[in-house]
Amino acid sequence: MTIRLAVTEDIPFIMQLVREVIPLMHAAGNFQWADDYPNPEVFANDITIGQL
Repeated sequence: MTIRLAVTEDIPFIMQLVREVIPLMHAAGNFQWADDYPNPEVFANDITIGQL
């Protein structure tokens, strides 16, 4: 396994993961994420500042 910083091209894959995880989070009572957050712009900003 290789761990690396994300790049802009990763955003579609990240968003797919988010879509898959939100229902599981909600089922567990965790409502931190919703259909509108986090969004691609949030991840793009995190990538730009080197935090993802």
